Amino acid sequence: MGTTPSRYDDLSKNIYLEKFCGKKSILPNDPFWNTFLSYNMRPPVTRNDQIELDSRLDSSCQQLLANNISTGNFGSLIQVALMRASNLLAPMQNQKIISAWQTYNALFAVRCILKYLIETVGEEEMIKHIEAPQLPVPTQSNASYRLKDLFEALVDIITDVPLCEFTYVVHLEAINCLLVLLSVQLFSQTAAEYSCIYRIAMHSHSSEHAPAMVCTLLHNFVQQEHAPPGLLTQQPGGSIVFSIAAGLWNVITMGMGSSLKNVQVTSNGTSEEEERKRDTETPLASQSLLLLLVLTNHCTATQNPYRNALFTFIDMQG
Repeated sequence: MGTTPSRYDDLSKNIYLEKFCGKKSILPNDPFWNTFLSYNMRPPVTRNDQIELDSRLDSSCQQLLANNISTGNFGSLIQVALMRASNLLAPMQNQKIISAWQTYNALFAVRCILKYLIETVGEEEMIKHIEAPQLPVPTQSNASYRLKDLFEALVDIITDVPLCEFTYVVHLEAINCLLVLLSVQLFSQTAAEYSCIYRIAMHSHSSEHAPAMVCTLLHNFVQQEHAPPGLLTQQPGGSIVFSIAAGLWNVITMGMGSSLKNVQVTSNGTSEEEERKRDTETPLASQSLLLLLVLTNHCTATQNPYRNALFTFIDMQG
């Protein structure tokens, strides 16, 4: 990470990553973040790439796990991501492109850490790391303020940031971050109704945006917008925003989409190869549908605003 292209082999000795995971607190307004979020690293494309990235990040994540409660650097990263996301509404085109690049980088880093924490220590400890203060402060309530802000900001990105060529990857990463947060249910023995993350999704300010969220996710799926050139395949002379995001969909699917496999016909007559092509060409549509299914099929025994919005949805355009 940093201003130079990063390779997986370099992560364990990357000075910026070492500082982030180290024992020194880094405030959200520190110039460090401008450099830290200016990396140009291709995410994993295959299953083996994902396994390699996880192994390369493991020691850094362990170091962050040991130090973050006292440094609060993960919380700072989240706050920086929120500030970068707010800049996407800036009027100047160049500012938007730079903000999109750094917002994507920040959200991708946040998602990698969230994934590690959820799989390693579970939801309760993950929340402690998100909310960890940087300096000694008076005892606060147990409300998850930073987590709530993150969840609501991700919803705002999806519903409010205009979708265009250079914000496509940010929309996709915002959806992926929500999916990772909501994946806590996979590692819990209790019902989703008792999850702090699901309570935020269903009962906080985020739930007020449920109709807009459902409408946006449905629109994304119906439109089947193709990924911009260079998003999933590296092309010479392409935008830096898209080059760093190449293979993003295969990160989510653990590289299964890019592996060589025989074409097989599924029960509905659609070949697996056709499904793979669909998912890699229109990842935003596929992930939007997945997020919609997750939101509407959890917490069904209680009031679910997303489920209600879906069942009362009306196409006003006729």
